[in-house]
Order: sequence, then C-alpha cells, then structure tokens
Amino acid sequence: MIAPVLPVVLAFGSMIATGVAWFLAGRIAKQVSPLMSTFLFQLIGIPFFFLLIPFNSVSLSAVNVLGLVAVGCYETFVMLVLFRAMKEGNLSVVLPIIDLYALVTF
Repeated sequence: MIAPVLPVVLAFGSMIATGVAWFLAGRIAKQVSPLMSTFLFQLIGIPFFFLLIPFNSVSLSAVNVLGLVAVGCYETFVMLVLFRAMKEGNLSVVLPIIDLYALVTF
C-alpha cells in the first residue's frame, strides 16, 4: 500500500519553515539585544494565541489561566536564554540544541 503523500509534504514544509524561521531569528539576535529579540518574538506570538482561544476546548477557569500565565513566564525566560545563546554562540551549534529542546519540555 502506498503511504499518503500529504502528511509527508506537510511535515517537510514544516521542517523547512521552522529551520528558516530559527535561522532568521538567529541572524536578528546577533544584531539586537536578547531582551529586544524576546520582546519581538512575543509581540508576534501573542496575537496568534488570542486568535486561537475561541477554538480551545478546555474551560478557562482561574486555575487554567494561572497555569497559562506560569507557562508563558517560563517560555519567555527560555526564549530569553535561547536568544542570548544565539547572540553569543555560533548558530551552527546553537540551532541544533534548540531543536533538541522539544525533547525535554514538559
């Protein structure tokens, strides 16, 4: 049986888009401070978060909102550290480490 092609094409497209995005983020991180890079990253990401809220199947109770705020603060700190690594380090070393980040998230 022939495997469907669409999932493979979508996965490949996602891989290319993510690689290009992190490469461009690394190039920008070399030019501006890590704090400014984090701010720009969050400035672009937060509107997409608010656009996805209506499609959420989980109720937004106080505990869930507190959890979202806690995870948001954690992710902001992680992005600050990653942009600092991009500014100081070699992109060919830092970017593969960023890709391994998905293995250790909670």
